[in-house]
Amino acid sequence: MDWISFLGRLHPVVLHLPIGALFTILVAELWLLRSRGGKEQRLMLVFYFFAFVTALMAVATGLILHEEDAYGGSTLDLHEKLGIATGIVTMLLIGFAYLAARTAGKAVAKNYWIGIRRLGLALALGLITVTGHYGGELTHGKGFLFEYGPAFLQEPSDVEPLEITAEITVFEASINPIIQNYCVYCHDDETTKGKLRMDSPEAMLAGGRSGPLFVAGDRENSLMLERMHLPDAHEDHMPPIEKRQPSEEEIEALVWWIESGASFEMKLTDPQVPQSIHDLIPAGEDKEDAFRPEGELNLMVVQELRDQLLTVQRIQQGDDRLWINFNAIATTAGDDFLEQLRPLANYVSWLDLARTQITDASMPTIAQMQNLEELNLNACAITDAGVAQLKGLGKLKKLNLTETSVSEVSLPTLLQMESLESIHLFQTGWSEEGAALLRRIRPDLSVNIGN
Repeated sequence: MDWISFLGRLHPVVLHLPIGALFTILVAELWLLRSRGGKEQRLMLVFYFFAFVTALMAVATGLILHEEDAYGGSTLDLHEKLGIATGIVTMLLIGFAYLAARTAGKAVAKNYWIGIRRLGLALALGLITVTGHYGGELTHGKGFLFEYGPAFLQEPSDVEPLEITAEITVFEASINPIIQNYCVYCHDDETTKGKLRMDSPEAMLAGGRSGPLFVAGDRENSLMLERMHLPDAHEDHMPPIEKRQPSEEEIEALVWWIESGASFEMKLTDPQVPQSIHDLIPAGEDKEDAFRPEGELNLMVVQELRDQLLTVQRIQQGDDRLWINFNAIATTAGDDFLEQLRPLANYVSWLDLARTQITDASMPTIAQMQNLEELNLNACAITDAGVAQLKGLGKLKKLNLTETSVSEVSLPTLLQMESLESIHLFQTGWSEEGAALLRRIRPDLSVNIGN
């Protein structure tokens, strides 16, 4: 048994103790604003001693955890330094509390030590709050605290619009946008999880704690692809399941890039670049087509859903479109639960309902999501009648009906869904002949039947 590593991993548990202690002391100080008796001041000394001991434990376990190299970057440095500063201030507070207790009832206490102690408490509370903020960014990624806060507090997007020229590389045009959207929030110079940075070609080539990020020309031995293809529930799956997941097309683009040599210099105009890579280039958005839903995003509803373990995230920073994933509660979430999404209907862009308990009764709710672009109904109790209620989704591009009861009766409905670009019909009532007919009528539609 490795006791040192065990103690280090107690940090997420221990760190809450000094937070609770300091805020309990704040309440006690407010309660005793007019009291300077010796008994009360001695009790406060006990409280401050407990805050110091727990802060010392949090700092010690944090420093031990740091040795595992699970995190790195400037955010870790700030978190660590502020945590140590908090520990030092709580140590000083014991001295102030001791002097306040020793001089209780005397004029000196009124003039100095109680007041100094309270000023020190305010400093400690400020330090521990900011320390906790940076700890949250280490765990959840940059911008986590203010993701749903006022616009002026949100992290500005670092991704600039692409200008497509004859000199632009495949990496710049198609690969880097994928990495920026799914990887960099945990792997940049500020939050370097696993000692891995992915915010520049040089950083990607350097690799991380687990070794090289990829092996050019070898998909089987490329760690990045290995982690992305792990089962969603695996602890090493990347991106983490609570984060937005790349599409199949984006993953295949990364596979192609690595198999073709992982070049940072190959031009987009190179003849060997397939059309699928060109299709991934982020399109410019006209002002007339910009996302402007009616009403404001209801942050209270978002938080209520997250409290129930539903994953609700913005598509990207500064964009109110939402990605909603039911993976954590799939076995219990049914039609009644889906009703809770109605206040967010205009904002839902990606909705993953795979293996939930919903039925056709939920289709009217989904039909209200007029900005929905991707819908996953894999292994849901959905029939042709339910699919027919979705024909009004004018922006739907990807639909997954794998392992449902739908059949070729849905053909007229699918033909009416003109925005649809891809549909998955594995293990459904569709035959290869029916899929071939759909492809002939809609040659622009990717029909995946799995046979």
